[in-house]
Amino acid sequence: MSDKRLLIRVYGDSLGMPRADSGVRFDQTYSELFCAWLRTVRSDAQVHLYNRSQGGASIRKLFQEYQMDSIYFGKPGGDILVLQLGIVDCAPRPIPTWVKFLIGRLPSPLRTPIVKFLHRFRPNLLRMGCKWRSTSRSAFSRLFQKWLQRAANDFARIYVVSVMPTTPEIEARSPGLGESAVSCNQDIEAAILSSGAANIHFIDAHRIAAENPDEVSRFVDASDGHHLTAEGHRLLSGLLIQNEKRFASP
Repeated sequence: MSDKRLLIRVYGDSLGMPRADSGVRFDQTYSELFCAWLRTVRSDAQVHLYNRSQGGASIRKLFQEYQMDSIYFGKPGGDILVLQLGIVDCAPRPIPTWVKFLIGRLPSPLRTPIVKFLHRFRPNLLRMGCKWRSTSRSAFSRLFQKWLQRAANDFARIYVVSVMPTTPEIEARSPGLGESAVSCNQDIEAAILSSGAANIHFIDAHRIAAENPDEVSRFVDASDGHHLTAEGHRLLSGLLIQNEKRFASP
């Protein structure tokens, strides 16, 4: 067996995790599929995967995790870095995060009717312009640029995955979600461009999944409008493989 080691590090939100209740096993996630393919073509190396995706993670939290991990991995930080995030930061919400925190601390007799009201009238509130993001666009762009600048010299390649589109049904329940995904992807592409690094590649899964709005649910779970189906994971892994083929020869 070769002594050469190839390290893949993945940082993302819950889209990068398995979902047993939706029929997506851990071995069907895009990172595992990508890693399995690399093991078949890189006979010269042992391929290792560290998937650090986690549910509800904002860019701020994931960047902090990345910086902490990098202390242990040292330099270089790995061979391939995959970043898949943004929906937690950009999804429109009818109340600011700090108000949600305060509501959560209320006694149940007060909290329950407020939560029911927000849930029932969420579409109305969003259409009226009551929209907040967990992370402002300026803060998101600043953090993403900082992350890419730090990582560009530590990895041979960096793949940045776009935020996926939502289904028409979920867009009706959360007006503006689709538009927020588009604007987030624009900010991601701008951050990549401003980095000036030739080893950072944009994986535009959004463009492919959104080609036919009626078929978005092939790739995105129809029940929540943002988690990936098994086919969605295959789409992402296929795009990663397509890009990596240029570099995968031993």
